[in-house]
Formats: sequence, structure tokens, C-alpha cells
Amino acid sequence: MASILRTFVALELPETAIAALRNVEEGLRRHRFPFRWVSLENIHLTLKFLGETPADRVEDIGREIAQRIPGIPSVALSLHGVGTFPGLPKPPRVLWVGLAGETETLLRLQAAVEAGMESLGWPPERRSFRPHLTLARAKRAFPRKPFEAALAEFREFSSPEFVLRHLVLFQSILRPTGAVYTPLAQFELA
Repeated sequence: MASILRTFVALELPETAIAALRNVEEGLRRHRFPFRWVSLENIHLTLKFLGETPADRVEDIGREIAQRIPGIPSVALSLHGVGTFPGLPKPPRVLWVGLAGETETLLRLQAAVEAGMESLGWPPERRSFRPHLTLARAKRAFPRKPFEAALAEFREFSSPEFVLRHLVLFQSILRPTGAVYTPLAQFELA
């Protein structure tokens, strides 16, 4: 029987984007809201979470992605704004940083990955793709008004532009100290 991996397809962020995220995180952490912060080294732009994946399917996944992405160029983006899922005034579960720039190209890339994985038997996402970077997850509910005030400080936040040049098929290994991501395959964009 084939071993099972936990996998996803994502775009890795350059250090300049991570540095900008660090500034937002530091600014919001000082308010001490009950969030579980994502390790900045693990932040990436997920295009498709595959979940449990037989190890013998990794080659098929790679081949399908390689066939779907030719002609899709590198994506120039910037970080823009901070928000929550669900949106305020509901209690936040996820704190995210938004993206601006060549989002149409990003949507095209995500659609190509989604179609490729659907052709291999992965079900399509029920929700439409909303490009964002997850910064933290709420541990529990907390007072909304002070949080809204803190969040307002970063609503118009933006970073310098950065370019994402390749996407990666990652394996995710869950550990008590957090997830560890290992690249299984990398795909260059045009």
C-alpha cells in the first residue's frame, strides 16, 4: 500500500514580502489579542490544498501542473490591507493580509491548478478563490471594539511589489510545534 502524504500547491514568498508581513505581525501582536500566529517562514500563497495524497500520485500531480501552466507568467503582487474571515463585525477566526497587483494572472494560475487537480480526481473548491495570506488564527473569541481599532491601523497597509516566479507542490508534516513544509516539486512560471 502506498504511503499517504499531506500536500498542497502554493507560491513561495520572497524575503521582502516576509519582512513586510513581519512589520504587520509585530504591530498587531503588541495588542495581545488571543491569536495563534503562523510562523512567518511557513507563510505562502496556497492555490490548492490537496490533503491526503498517495505518494505514488505525486508524479501525476507534477506532470499535470507542468502541462497546465505553460504561458502563465510570473505574478507581480504587493501586500495590501488586513482583514478577517469571517468579516467584521462577526468574531474573527482568521486574520489575513490581502494582495494587490496582477491578481487576474494569479486567478488564472489558480484556475489552471484547480482544473488540473480536478482532472486527477480532487474535488473542486466550493468557495471561490480569495487571494490572501493567513497571518494568524483566533484561539478564542475576544472583545471586538479594541480589535477593530487595532486593525484600522493596518487597513491601508501596502508593501513594495514583489514577483512570484514559481509554484511548489509541498508536503505538510504536522508536528506539535507546528507544520513543517517540504517541497516535493517546483514549477517555473513563464
